Amino acid sequence: MNALSLKSLVSKISLQKTKIYAMIAAGTFPAPIKLGGSRSAWIESEVEDWLTSCTVGVQAPKTGAKRGRKPKVRLSEGVASGSLVNA
Repeated sequence: MNALSLKSLVSKISLQKTKIYAMIAAGTFPAPIKLGGSRSAWIESEVEDWLTSCTVGVQAPKTGAKRGRKPKVRLSEGVASGSLVNA
């Protein structure tokens, strides 16, 4: 069983610690185990399972696809020349 420190966990899942603790409180993320004193760690296999459950059904974008951009819209000649009248 491998354990992850908070620093390692943040690096692994790319979420800030405040978000991680909010998800723990909501019951949507594995809780850490106490190692003694003020030290805690997360069981790596539980974090891996959580990551897997987050990606089930998610499809990777097609290669070459530009995300976040809307297709360019060409104006017809009538619109570009101002020959249309507002109704």
